[in-house]
Amino acid sequence: MWNFLLTGWLVQLAMGVAFWIIPRFSRGSPRGPVGLVWFSFAFLNAGIFFTALQFWFPHALIIGRVAEVCAAILFIIGSWRRVKPQGVL
Repeated sequence: MWNFLLTGWLVQLAMGVAFWIIPRFSRGSPRGPVGLVWFSFAFLNAGIFFTALQFWFPHALIIGRVAEVCAAILFIIGSWRRVKPQGVL
């Protein structure tokens, strides 16, 4: 139950707000390429789903947690271009 509340709502809320307020490129394409960020939300939801299946399939917990970590990494990679100054890694 706590996994749905913490990961399913709070983490998605934090990621959504961060995605919305991170600096924008220009008026034309305010968020730049957003494919990785949307893919990270898909991974996060898949991770929550697999974690919920842990009671019936014990290995689903590991798959779910790996998917959640991958979602965080994809979100950071997808948002990094909007956070870093030009000319810096």
